[in-house]
Amino acid sequence: MPDAYPVYGRDFASLLRGEKIPWRTVVFGDYDMYHYVNESMRMIRTEDCKLVMNTNLQFGPELYDLRSDPGETTNLANRGEHFSVFRDLRRRLYRWQDWMADPKCRIPWDPQQFMPSAGFQRDSRAAYFSSKSAN
Repeated sequence: MPDAYPVYGRDFASLLRGEKIPWRTVVFGDYDMYHYVNESMRMIRTEDCKLVMNTNLQFGPELYDLRSDPGETTNLANRGEHFSVFRDLRRRLYRWQDWMADPKCRIPWDPQQFMPSAGFQRDSRAAYFSSKSAN
């Protein structure tokens, strides 16, 4: 690796030695598939939740409550009571994608991401669009 290449990771040798050290509470990830389907996924994971955004709009967003559903079997993205969590994680994911200059980055209030097939009702979208300027 070139000397000038920026490295954004951390040495976790202290953890392997059993030492308690402050650690990240958020992890971001990206995955691009090129076999059988051209699809990209972007993810943010906190201690409590995980949001996966699929760039192929045929597949909707995925939101999981990791405390009550560690196996990620129940997608909560279509449930209105979780919309504020979705909105917060989506904005944080967007900021990371923008910082990384991700070519698959979409603005978090992109109407195409809130098609009826994604499960959000019109009033949820309107609340999202009207609050986007607040943050």
